[in-house]
Amino acid sequence: MAAWSSFAPGFSLGRSRPHGFRLVYITRGTGWFELNGTRYGTRAGILSLLPVGFEQCCGVSGTEPVEAYWVQFEANLGDAELINMMKLPVCLDMAGRSDIPRLFETMVDAFNDSSVTSVLRSKAALYEVLACFLEQCQVDEEAFANIELYVKLGKVLDYIDQHLADNVTLEEL
Repeated sequence: MAAWSSFAPGFSLGRSRPHGFRLVYITRGTGWFELNGTRYGTRAGILSLLPVGFEQCCGVSGTEPVEAYWVQFEANLGDAELINMMKLPVCLDMAGRSDIPRLFETMVDAFNDSSVTSVLRSKAALYEVLACFLEQCQVDEEAFANIELYVKLGKVLDYIDQHLADNVTLEEL
């Protein structure tokens, strides 16, 4: 699901544990996210990655509305654990990046389009935003090397998922 929303001054959303990841890009106003009891301020130009399964709430802190693009997406168990193991920041300053709002617009348009290619366009834009987020984080290559065994296990789990109807032997894995 992808959308653009406007939230009035004083708005707040109660605590929840979303079943999907959320990416939120603020285009106007100031607000906050709270993630497992830690509050993060946000403003125009901030891109936030809110992980799945953590208690979250948010609100508007300024006197003007907050306008934001947002997308909620699912990740398989291996991807979700990988993202959580990387200990990524919640909020990054992406101000001045004209590609970020354009990519969110692509996701919103694709979500509202019923054509066969809309899913592909949405996923391509989502992956591009995630890549921009990771590049801005300057993720250390050693961090990936330390979880290489987990990546290999993820491939095995994907294979099992794809062959649930088959009798898979240990040797095949």
